[in-house]
Amino acid sequence: MLGISDNIRKGYENIRINFKIKSDTDDIEKLKKLTTFSPILDVARNGTNVEINIEQQ
Repeated sequence: MLGISDNIRKGYENIRINFKIKSDTDDIEKLKKLTTFSPILDVARNGTNVEINIEQQ
């Protein structure tokens, strides 16, 4: 359909998230805890409901 191969996965193979943080601390473990506030990481780990609406014009 649409010229897209059925043999190719339709999702992501990898997602890479890089954080650049300005901080006075050198405690990397403390800084890693900031990743819990990432909405991208949350969706990747926990999924989310997706609603699709198609409107033909």
